[in-house]
Amino acid sequence: MSTPYSFPDDLRALQLELSRVRAAYEAHCHTLPWSVNPMTGVTYERPLMGGRVEPVAHPDSPGYTPEQFEADRTFRSKLVELAAAIHAHPWWADVPKGEGVDARMALKHVEAEQPAAESAV
Repeated sequence: MSTPYSFPDDLRALQLELSRVRAAYEAHCHTLPWSVNPMTGVTYERPLMGGRVEPVAHPDSPGYTPEQFEADRTFRSKLVELAAAIHAHPWWADVPKGEGVDARMALKHVEAEQPAAESAV
């Protein structure tokens, strides 16, 4: 990633929004039960290196509430919408052949370049 890319403001904004929504979705996922549908708890042993095993226990899952399910669906739809908008942005047509991956990786790190005032939005 030695080439500095000059991303248009709207593409940068899309990437920043995608990162923000992804972080919110990950936080949301940590509040959810382990199973979408109500299920009885499970206990099993997970094999580890060195022949050891680790006991794993999941309690009974009440399943997602309708509100949790709708929030999950909304987050996923928004993530797909933003990713598609980034992918289809016309700026990519001008990226030299063979530099697409580097440019995409540079765009993913654009929030690290943002001043604190802009990234706090």
